[in-house]
Amino acid sequence: MIAKEPPAGEIQSGKNPVPVGHSDADRIEKVRSLFDQRAAYLDRRQLDIRLRRETVDRVVQGKQYSEILDIGCGDGSISVPLLNSNCRLTLLDVSPGMLSIARSRVPEEWLSRVEFVNQDFMQVPFEKNFFDLVICVGVLAHVVSPRDLIAKIASVLKPNGTLILECTNGHHLLDRVNQLRNHLAWLFHPPKYKMNILSATAIRKTAGQQGFKLAGEFRYGLPLPGTARFYSADGAYTTTRSLFGDIDHNRNRWLATQHIFHLVRS
Repeated sequence: MIAKEPPAGEIQSGKNPVPVGHSDADRIEKVRSLFDQRAAYLDRRQLDIRLRRETVDRVVQGKQYSEILDIGCGDGSISVPLLNSNCRLTLLDVSPGMLSIARSRVPEEWLSRVEFVNQDFMQVPFEKNFFDLVICVGVLAHVVSPRDLIAKIASVLKPNGTLILECTNGHHLLDRVNQLRNHLAWLFHPPKYKMNILSATAIRKTAGQQGFKLAGEFRYGLPLPGTARFYSADGAYTTTRSLFGDIDHNRNRWLATQHIFHLVRS
């Protein structure tokens, strides 16, 4: 819950956020602009989104949460299905376009149980120890400081609360190859900003320093760039599942560049 709670279901604008440095605000605006373009994420990342959604479903299966926060909620496909009569959901995204799509996914009868926040997570004055489940996937590569973000998550999560945190391991050989490809492409089409290159080991260590214990992890890889033409969507999914399994039966982890951590705050 935010210190001054808005009317239920109202989208809160980030037009008057807590002041941040010029360079930070500039990056946030570039992230907002990128994700307002649906094709830049949703249309190209359906396999990734599906794997993330199913992993979250597996982690929370059989558990009850009263307050859920989805940071960088995107179109809401990961967290909106978790809504029920016993919980409330806060959907947060810097992109008003993504947040509008997420809102459209919420059944009318559940709107009063959902809060929509159109701001940078680091600027929102959430109550301490308020949420018992925080989902943060597809976010760390875009934020100003992954370390500060994880520290703030620890502050708003209840003791024994659950964090589902995702990152791409930029130190993996396969991702380094992808980075080289990107740098060549940027010679002709410079990006709006460069995403953070993260170490999965360092992210896990940072989480540990903030009081999180690892309860589970799913590592997987995505089809190499340029190979999508050889796969149908179902074929790519089946191949990925066959190669890497799931969070309970994870195989060939050494080939994986994507990490989803199931963490519990001590």
